Amino acid sequence: MDMIVEEIPAHGQQRQLLAEPSSVTDSFLRSRADAVRQIERTIHELSGVFQQLAAMISEQGDMVRRIDMDVEMALDNVQSGENHIMKVWERTSGNRGLILKIFGVLIVFIILFVVIS
Repeated sequence: MDMIVEEIPAHGQQRQLLAEPSSVTDSFLRSRADAVRQIERTIHELSGVFQQLAAMISEQGDMVRRIDMDVEMALDNVQSGENHIMKVWERTSGNRGLILKIFGVLIVFIILFVVIS
């Protein structure tokens, strides 16, 4: 059964068509099956790559959340430090006259000590 013969009438004449031999058809089908298997393997490999990518993205998401929390903590610490500095600034600027008087007295004592010595 290597060849199939069909008779088709065409304008009163009989025509014979020869089909492809079965070995050619089988090799074509095998090559198609191999191509489909190769596509399946490629899709499976792509699936693995996408799973690894999803895991990496998930890890990156955790890192981003931790970085965000650290930045928020740093911002809170900076604001707290700024508040403390402002309090100290207000206290020292209120005592500026007192500080100048103390330095004046120290300078007078130093001068007297140098003159007496």
